[in-house]
Amino acid sequence: MAAVCACSPAEASKTLPAGAFGNYIRQTSARAIGLLPDDLAVEPVGNSALRGVRTLLLTPSTRHARLKKIAALSRHVELAADPDFQYISPR
Repeated sequence: MAAVCACSPAEASKTLPAGAFGNYIRQTSARAIGLLPDDLAVEPVGNSALRGVRTLLLTPSTRHARLKKIAALSRHVELAADPDFQYISPR
């Protein structure tokens, strides 16, 4: 992901895996195979989509501003369309 985002792994202070992946991943095993870096904190966030929708629905007065900020910070990355992605090894 660092290559896709044009940043270095050193710039990240933590990773926030979401959903079932984040809830059930065995961090030790994921680090052993290179899926997660050894020196990066991992903070599972659970069902982040549900949390986001709930926040937007319950705060209509700030909804538009929040959505604008999220859209400005977001970038869709289509990994399946990258011909090199399947050849990138975590280690």
